[in-house]
Amino acid sequence: MNSTTLDAVLHNPRLPSLPAVALELLEMTAQPDLDMKEIAALIETDQALAVKIIRTVNSSYYGLTKPCSSINQAIVYLGLNAVKTLALGFCLVESVDGSENVEFDYVSYWRHGLYSAAAARLIARANRAGEPDTAFLAALVQDIGMVALHRAFRDVYLQVIDLSAGRHCRLPEIEERSIRITHPEVGAVLAERWNLPAELVAVIKHHHDSEHAEPAHRELVRIVDMAQRISQFVAMEDVTQLKKLRKLGRDWFSLTPDDIDSILHQTQDIAHELAQLFKVDVGGRHSVEQLLARAESEQIKSQAAEAAQRSGRPKYIPAIGDDALLEKSGQSPSSQQREAAEEVAAPDARPSTQFVGLFICTCRSIRVAEGASYVQKVKGTDALRESLERALISSVAQDCRVTAVNQDEIGFIMNEESSSKLVEFARQLQQRVQQLTVRMVGVSPTSAVHVTILPHIRVAVCPLPHGVTQPDRDMLQRLLTAARNICPEQAEPVGSVILQKTNPDQIAQAA
Repeated sequence: MNSTTLDAVLHNPRLPSLPAVALELLEMTAQPDLDMKEIAALIETDQALAVKIIRTVNSSYYGLTKPCSSINQAIVYLGLNAVKTLALGFCLVESVDGSENVEFDYVSYWRHGLYSAAAARLIARANRAGEPDTAFLAALVQDIGMVALHRAFRDVYLQVIDLSAGRHCRLPEIEERSIRITHPEVGAVLAERWNLPAELVAVIKHHHDSEHAEPAHRELVRIVDMAQRISQFVAMEDVTQLKKLRKLGRDWFSLTPDDIDSILHQTQDIAHELAQLFKVDVGGRHSVEQLLARAESEQIKSQAAEAAQRSGRPKYIPAIGDDALLEKSGQSPSSQQREAAEEVAAPDARPSTQFVGLFICTCRSIRVAEGASYVQKVKGTDALRESLERALISSVAQDCRVTAVNQDEIGFIMNEESSSKLVEFARQLQQRVQQLTVRMVGVSPTSAVHVTILPHIRVAVCPLPHGVTQPDRDMLQRLLTAARNICPEQAEPVGSVILQKTNPDQIAQAA
């Protein structure tokens, strides 16, 4: 975790904050000698919050046999933990109000949060070991760090989210690579500032790496870890999660595949009911039956590919229309389809020639919005190079690795089926990064400095031999030399850029 970046996030005036009633509620419920009447009176000081809680308690979500008319009654009927969870949940929704930040995808944010919360409650119930209401709240608050990062980095963080392509599990890795800090790290620090219980802080910090959670909190962290995978499956149609879900359900909670399927079916209905109660938009519904059918189909194809690989054959390529047919019928593949999946293409089929492009980006010049006094502080610094590197990561394909060659150059490698595609991509990339405005911290002692970078992209291309997927070090060295030797007649003018020592080993690590 980058301490400078964390400090910039935490000092942002738009950082999410819990209402006073929520903070006081947390303080009161942390005391050993609880007074239920005082807690009820505290909640009722916020009339809007009290009305929301009573309305929710009387909904079909809890299924009470007789109506509840006060917070005192709600505590008696449901218990303190359930009422506290509802109060904090509504306060969290208020703190993450998206009315002023329409560019952030709050629909996806709450979709993931409420689907995860619904699934966490179901897992805790099925497991009979975790506390369902605590699991619900932990899942609801798990991604608060995303909101904080967006309010600090705005467009830069939106680009980071775009790079994840809807795969929430990939987000921490991309965040670390792009902005040197992750939403679990920021969220955990924020939760500690709010004095959230230690178990909730642990969930926020480790919901993407539950194996690193402390033993005392690991079960709750695992519940939320699995719940957010269920959200990925049902809400984001990530059918690749099913195999992992069934394995985790068995290994962590002794749940059968039928148990998992039941939780998947219930999660969507509960999440949409919660969305109405919390008055947030979570988008439309998907057919869980069709998702399960698609997941089963993908598993069969994967098994066939693995079998073909073990036998030395090319992997099975499904016929066009298989997925569409399965999605339409909602049926899993037949035994004949399973047998057909083991049939393979002709063994003498050869892959087409691939081309590799080595892209080199250099900084032509910079402009500092806050005045010329900061230009010399910015020039030649790691912060400038890292800002340019983050911009490149946000602009290039997901299967590329970007790496610093030296203080002045950033390089990345990309494969394509033709050299013309690589050259065209270089032109498009040059247009996208022609003039970048980045927000740099650590330059000014009082605030962030906005710097406009004018970068330049050059690319050298060569074919790869058949059967070779990545260039070796000698090829990289030749590509690096060729990219640097591109003259102004062949590319945009680069201005006066001092090229320092070459380090091909670093580029080789990106291959």
